[in-house]
Amino acid sequence: MYGCYCTLKTHSSTVLTCSK
Repeated sequence: MYGCYCTLKTHSSTVLTCSK
C-alpha cells in the first residue's frame, strides 16, 4: 500500500504521513 494521508489537522498546520 502506498499513499499520503492527513493524520492531524490544526488551525495552523496540517501533518501528512506517507507510507510505502
